[in-house]
Amino acid sequence: MKAEALLEGLRELARQLDLNVRFETGKFTGGYCILNEDRLIVINKRLPVEVKVAVLAKSLATLPLDDVFIQPAVRDYIEEERAKEKMHRVQRERDAVRRERRDSDETAQEQETDHNAPMAA
Repeated sequence: MKAEALLEGLRELARQLDLNVRFETGKFTGGYCILNEDRLIVINKRLPVEVKVAVLAKSLATLPLDDVFIQPAVRDYIEEERAKEKMHRVQRERDAVRRERRDSDETAQEQETDHNAPMAA
């Protein structure tokens, strides 16, 4: 399915979920938000259509979609984006654990160095 058709299918899904999709300009990519009790997905209108599709799919992927009819190609794309986001989240968690271990190892080495230093008289 072409990006323009995916975008339209995702916008239709948003309408089914009673979400307003707005395309605005600014220094942002976009995402899901609640503004004055209105559920919105705001997307930077200057982005390429492929990025708009990804932002909209990622935003919709955060919502419960099990009881909604979704075109198969649109559902597949949402699931792909959901899987990518999960993979990125796992990688960020692994990176955080590695940083903690590295910092802990550096602290232990500093303490060992301080402990082995000769004492001043």
